[in-house]
Amino acid sequence: MEIRWLIFYSITHPPNGSKLIYQTHLIRTNTTFPAGDVVLSYKTLMGIERAFRQIKNFLDVGPVYHWNEKRVRGHIFVCVLAYLFEQEMQVLYRRQWQREAEAVRAIEDEKERDREQAELDQRWYSGEAIVRELRRWQAVHATFLGKEFLSVTKASERVRSIVASLGIPMPSKTIWVSESGRVQKMD
Repeated sequence: MEIRWLIFYSITHPPNGSKLIYQTHLIRTNTTFPAGDVVLSYKTLMGIERAFRQIKNFLDVGPVYHWNEKRVRGHIFVCVLAYLFEQEMQVLYRRQWQREAEAVRAIEDEKERDREQAELDQRWYSGEAIVRELRRWQAVHATFLGKEFLSVTKASERVRSIVASLGIPMPSKTIWVSESGRVQKMD
């Protein structure tokens, strides 16, 4: 088989209008496929590898060694489900971000528009960044006078903004109380 070297270039357009990112990629292949197909396969493989890295990061999963097919399938299912959840949060968040960007573009005063756009650009999150921000928000389990409480810590402004963008209502401070096996929601 003949070894071929392919060079392709990519340009990334950041959403906030900052500098373009130019990249050069060198691919070594022994296939006879057309260069465009090889590059497309390579990009697809890169996307799949990036997705699995994100999945593992999202779940804080290190190497997992399963010894039967049922456990392997279950592990992959949970990973893919977590990845889809992260991607859906990103889609919902960015739709809201785009609506806010349209409102900012409609501002007539140039200084005000630039200030609002700069503030909005600071809130451009990937799915991974959304998860990272939400992880800072905690639920604390406590027992007081024989009653069990699950209390939510105060959400940061970033977390409140993300949760609102996702269309999720903020929970009450005390989520539940358990007394002799009875569970109820408290406000």
